[in-house]
Amino acid sequence: MKHLAMIMLSWTAIATAQISGNLIDETDAPMQSALIYLTNSNGVETQTLTDQNGDYAFSGLADGSYLVSSQAPLGYGMDSPGCNYEIVTVSNGQASDVNFDAERRNGVIVEIGTPMGPGRMLSSSGATFTMTIFANNLQASGLIVDGLTIEGTWMIPGAGQLDTTAIQGVGEGVYAMTSLTADYTNYIDGSVSLEITNKSTPYILTNGAIATYTFYINAAEEGPVDLPFDRLAFCIDAVYVHADATPIEGYANSWIGMLSN
Repeated sequence: MKHLAMIMLSWTAIATAQISGNLIDETDAPMQSALIYLTNSNGVETQTLTDQNGDYAFSGLADGSYLVSSQAPLGYGMDSPGCNYEIVTVSNGQASDVNFDAERRNGVIVEIGTPMGPGRMLSSSGATFTMTIFANNLQASGLIVDGLTIEGTWMIPGAGQLDTTAIQGVGEGVYAMTSLTADYTNYIDGSVSLEITNKSTPYILTNGAIATYTFYINAAEEGPVDLPFDRLAFCIDAVYVHADATPIEGYANSWIGMLSN
């Protein structure tokens, strides 16, 4: 009976999968203590940190599809994967790899997020959400900044690009100056532009939150917006820092946001 019990246990064992990988910089050096996020198809998120070798792993996973993303360390931009996320489907206890490449960047750093922290987004309702623009490294850049332009596209991980007509946005300056304006533009090619300008002193000299945008998903026009992972992604195409009205390239990291009802 003892041997029979052991055999029965082996029949009921369930194979679990693993998703692992690493994060390295432009010199192929491992990056330690970087946040890696794993989201399942129910929108449940798990986090882990890379170890001293830049490695991470999520083990004991059930069969299914997972969204893997990262939060770049301050001062670094993510080169791959595209839009800083990858979708992996695992089954039958298999293992899959998702690797991230980061590159140190100089100049003005633009971060996108909420007051809860860069890189995360939380909706105030099922169709309305906010996004805050932060600026860092302004003093070190040595520039007199009078504006920022952030160009990108809205993506639904697992479902492709979101038609920009489905999202309307209104910007509001939160910086301590009355002359700052924050505009939002949808373009025919599907791209969007966030433009933050200030044409009078004291310009934008201090690190921190600059503007907050409130977005509305116009489901009545677009129809139901299918979010396979309860996530939206804002994929950065370009960032321009305007100094004395002259655009100079800056950088920002593409960003995954969470919607919750």
